[in-house]
Amino acid sequence: MLLPRYPIYIPSKGRANACLTAKFLLRDEVPFSIVVEPQEHDVYAANFGEKHILALPFSNLNQGSIPARNWIKDHARALGHLRHWQLDDNIRIIYRRYHTKRIPCAAGV
Repeated sequence: MLLPRYPIYIPSKGRANACLTAKFLLRDEVPFSIVVEPQEHDVYAANFGEKHILALPFSNLNQGSIPARNWIKDHARALGHLRHWQLDDNIRIIYRRYHTKRIPCAAGV
């Protein structure tokens, strides 16, 4: 099985029951972290497992996802990663394009 070279982060808020990206990554056994505000930690952990959840050190800044995405970047760098993935939480499936065809593929690829 191929796995991504760089860590995958999913910033999410208010979608603990419908975080589609996490569902397909779990199905394909790809490691990832869902980044949530502290007050949502327990709900997300109940649905996706404690090991997949990272709680932000802040909440309700009313600035959209930018502070969370900046925190993710700092977190990845602090762990020594030169690059990382940030995926939206509403992705159902990943496709590869081959000529004019869209071919579903495993998330690890």
